[in-house]
Amino acid sequence: MTFHPKLVPTVAVAFGVVICLSLSAWQVKRHQIRNEGGVRAIEVQNLPPIGAKELSGPRDQALWRRVEAPGRYIDDPVLVSGRSDRERAGYSLLEPFQVDGGPLLVVDRGWVPGDGLEAALAKTDTGDATVTLIGQLRPLRGDLRALPTESKLAGLVVWSKNAHMNYRDMTFGDKAFDGFVVAGLPLEPGRNGAYDAIPVDGYDPIPWDDTSRNYAIQWAAFAVILGVLWVRGSVGAATA
Repeated sequence: MTFHPKLVPTVAVAFGVVICLSLSAWQVKRHQIRNEGGVRAIEVQNLPPIGAKELSGPRDQALWRRVEAPGRYIDDPVLVSGRSDRERAGYSLLEPFQVDGGPLLVVDRGWVPGDGLEAALAKTDTGDATVTLIGQLRPLRGDLRALPTESKLAGLVVWSKNAHMNYRDMTFGDKAFDGFVVAGLPLEPGRNGAYDAIPVDGYDPIPWDDTSRNYAIQWAAFAVILGVLWVRGSVGAATA
């Protein structure tokens, strides 16, 4: 049995292997980027909650920390479309919260159903009362195309899907903290978040996404398979 690879198959396989390994490396990088927040959340999960002082300090040191701060909701909330609980359509409820002695925060108070909206909103109405905000501080996310619509429900403005970032930027700008709080996340790490509005599985205190890692493994496997097929083909051609 001899090994005698042919030029054309060798070049084709080499090209395929390079492409597969490049795609695998790209997915590894995407995996790292996607899970930067998860890594940070793990690092700070056992630290005590932060309050007005830390929220007024460096942004990067505050992100992904648990928040426990007194203050009050200062304006009407808005509804963000595109949020559902299993097969039940609804909205995310965003509302500005002024921390006593600290910054203004955008708070995601959770999911409210499209049917029974007014009853759900009544549960979240705290008026001018001082309340303690408990949640987790996260980087702003959203779609740059997300805008307020002309629709109103229960007297509230409805924004298009993934509007967290634009809501903060267009409504408050630099007056608000560059981030948002997921209200009602449990203080125990590793459990799915119970929203402030209606308890429902949603944000995980330690977000993690292995999709890109799985793709990286697949592309690396394709490269190995191409190499094995090339070796077998080269041996078979030499034997023939």
